[in-house]
Amino acid sequence: MEALPGYTVNDVLEHVLYFTANIKFADAGKHWRQKNYLEMLEGTGQAKVVRGDYQLKQIRCPNCDNEPVTCKQCNFKLQVPREKKTDVNIAMYATLGAMQDRYDSLVIVSSDSDLAPVAELIRKHFKNPVKRVYYAFPPEQLRNQVLISEANGFCEITEQMLEWSIMRRVVQVDTRRFSCPSEWTEGGAVR
Repeated sequence: MEALPGYTVNDVLEHVLYFTANIKFADAGKHWRQKNYLEMLEGTGQAKVVRGDYQLKQIRCPNCDNEPVTCKQCNFKLQVPREKKTDVNIAMYATLGAMQDRYDSLVIVSSDSDLAPVAELIRKHFKNPVKRVYYAFPPEQLRNQVLISEANGFCEITEQMLEWSIMRRVVQVDTRRFSCPSEWTEGGAVR
């Protein structure tokens, strides 16, 4: 939070909502890592996880955009997974939180321009008390000028911030132990 413009030492992080979709169409290792990470977040109370979904979308021809791409040998229609409902869930929870006066400042970690109306709506309609909306842009994603124009401020998440945020080597939740996957720590330090 210290990276956000307007942050003061009196600001308190009270709620973290983690928006994602359960990985369905990936290898078992990715599915297992995500499942354990989300269970650890929920079990420790560090975040409430709000889940969207993945749906398969048929790939259309990039040249003519007419027919879905089909394998000429077996007639298999090529499909790719697309995350669904995440941006809608963010918008709904942000608006509901403003209506219930659950926050003074909202930080959305995304560079998805579909979320610009969230800041516009909240800043325009929630003025007593005033609600502030900030965006935090993930590393290696361009600053989204549409989001910046609607927000009270923004920051960029650095690689150093991510390294500091890596899950601890072992996290104990009641009788369960969660271990940080080695894939997340290759080349980096684990706390």
